[in-house]
Amino acid sequence: MDLQKKFFRPRIVWFVVFLLLPVAIPGCGRKDDAYSLGIDGHVYVAEQVELPEGAMEYKVRGGYLYWLEDRGNRFGIYRAPVEAAFERGTASTPSLSQGEELLPAGTVISSRQYEADGEGNLYYVDRDNLLVKRRPDGTEGYRVQPWDGREGISSLAAGDGGRLYVATDASIYALDGEGNVEGQVSVGEYTRMEGFSGETHAMGYLLKGDDGGIYYRTDHSQMMKIEEESPGNLHLKAWEAPGKAWHRFLPSSQGMMYSGEDGTLYQYREREAAFEALLRWADSDLSENGLYGEIL
Repeated sequence: MDLQKKFFRPRIVWFVVFLLLPVAIPGCGRKDDAYSLGIDGHVYVAEQVELPEGAMEYKVRGGYLYWLEDRGNRFGIYRAPVEAAFERGTASTPSLSQGEELLPAGTVISSRQYEADGEGNLYYVDRDNLLVKRRPDGTEGYRVQPWDGREGISSLAAGDGGRLYVATDASIYALDGEGNVEGQVSVGEYTRMEGFSGETHAMGYLLKGDDGGIYYRTDHSQMMKIEEESPGNLHLKAWEAPGKAWHRFLPSSQGMMYSGEDGTLYQYREREAAFEALLRWADSDLSENGLYGEIL
């Protein structure tokens, strides 16, 4: 474990720093009649943000920035309002604010997979491999284990109407607001073996479209959409976007993003089935190489 921390932490922090750079982008667009670069004349300037050691797994949900912090023997889950998340103070480089810790003292979580929905409900997996829902007031909504205890969790995604989707290395489960399983679909064919002891790792990832649809990005060059023909009857439908590579789709709070081979970041508009260009990485002096995780 010490070796894993020693060799892997620098990579994790680098990815997080890279992903955080676009956070400053929305307020920095500038448009000038003389400008010929950018998307519709807009060029966005990236600003680096200083992060605390051990901070990772950032998400934007319901006006808040959420993240994990590795405290050595436990993970903490924190949040701060997006508009106040980055403090400049007297320093030239803004830094991540301390934030509000959301887990009760002594709580130990066993997975870096967590989720929050637009109403402020928090979802995580505790030390006993139970899925916990914590309400905005801090009370517990449920504590359940709908999957086989040997299954590894690869992703969580909040659906509409209080539904939560849980992807493991064997199935995707749809849970209602009380933690009851409303539907299940197998994904075992999309997992692979990895690790020194040959244990199964779930490599798929759940993404939510801007119109509420839930997608599953597999590790076998495929994108699937979760469809429900009737209540509880879930199935996966192969989903293809012409000329688009599956591994370049990324989650965000604004739906699915796509980092194109042309160096442009797009947002997928689910209702129109169209891709809207947002920015060119090079215009913002950024590289999309190695991009992984959630676009903030």
